[in-house]
Amino acid sequence: MRYLLHILVIVNLLYSHQSRAEDVLTIGIAGTNGVAREMVYFLASAFEKQTPNVKIRFIVREGESYKKDLQNMLEKDDGYDVVFWMAGERFNKYIRLDLVTPITDIWQSHQLSDNFSENLNNAITFNKQIYAIPFSRYQWGMLYNKRLFERLSLVPPNNWQQFIDVLSVLKSENVIPIYVGSKYNWQISAWFEFLNLRLNGYDFHQSFIKGKSPVDSPQIRLVFKYWQVLIEAGYFIVQRQYNLREGLPYLYRELGGVMLVGSYFTAFVPPNKLNDMGFFSFPQIDPQIENVEIAPVDIVFIAERAKNKILAKKFIVFLSSKYAQEKFNSGSHFLPANKLSVIPEHEIFQSVQKSLNNVRKQTLFFDREAEDTFAQQNMTIWRDFIESPTIDATIVDKAIKSMEEARLNLLSRSCDSNCNMNKRGR
Repeated sequence: MRYLLHILVIVNLLYSHQSRAEDVLTIGIAGTNGVAREMVYFLASAFEKQTPNVKIRFIVREGESYKKDLQNMLEKDDGYDVVFWMAGERFNKYIRLDLVTPITDIWQSHQLSDNFSENLNNAITFNKQIYAIPFSRYQWGMLYNKRLFERLSLVPPNNWQQFIDVLSVLKSENVIPIYVGSKYNWQISAWFEFLNLRLNGYDFHQSFIKGKSPVDSPQIRLVFKYWQVLIEAGYFIVQRQYNLREGLPYLYRELGGVMLVGSYFTAFVPPNKLNDMGFFSFPQIDPQIENVEIAPVDIVFIAERAKNKILAKKFIVFLSSKYAQEKFNSGSHFLPANKLSVIPEHEIFQSVQKSLNNVRKQTLFFDREAEDTFAQQNMTIWRDFIESPTIDATIVDKAIKSMEEARLNLLSRSCDSNCNMNKRGR
């Protein structure tokens, strides 16, 4: 018995020594973008080398599964320590649920506000506390084939009439004017968002996102009017069984004209075709409306239930560095959030950087800024709208009615939540 007890003590000491010798950090990451995933692995390895006795463990899940299961993983004691995620309402929700660790202490001690623009600082601030490190950003706009445009004597349009003229030429040449992959409904929502921003402006769009503006309004009907013109002219080729990424071969084989995508989609273009790709901002419609760009911000944050917050903070400070952000973003075709980082010389990177530097306001993408259920309901409505075989007043009325129902449901949920809080307060 004494011998067995002696063995158990030795095993326990060995286990305790191993635990002290190797601190494990669990990282949650979506596996959709393989290039980005490999760059995270590379940076994790670099961090391990410069931080003795640290082992980083990854939990990788397909993008949609990652989104759906994130809250569950944040609520588990053995879930993620550090999380790659997105700024906006989808992040703020987890802050309100006390599932995110504030990092104002390291933000101030490392003077990180000097490394990031004010727009990016605002994206990770909630109730005057900092909760994340901005890691990457990119812009939504039009990807096109420069060789095709040169062959057809086309130039990137700056305004709506020029855009319509380009689409008309593409159609006359039997080229798909606009490829739309609608397998995932978020991939077509940028069309509604840009039309709303270009026609009605930033403030109205933010009011719509928050459910403050009735949908059956002249402003929203104008959005559908412009969208309807594109559809009825045959400029939209919608492929519900495919996603946007699967449409890229149409572009680099000169079978498709333009795609409204995030600038990072160039990461999926074969290297020998990349120099043929160009990128331009969504055209201006009303000269009186200030241009606003859709520019999502990706972030990294620490779970409130992280097992080793000291180590987690060291890791995200490392990820905030000029070195780490240059390495990750150059390989994955995002732009570094750190303003001290060097931007690759490729034309598309430079174009996006210039565009984002020249706008005063930007949005983070509709389903990142809107409440989740409200976003999903609206994006489904928009996908059904563009997939309608014919567009008439009845189809538009149906879409607007459904959107108004979604808005009223959002207000009802908000009221229920606030009313319950008020009742508890009483």
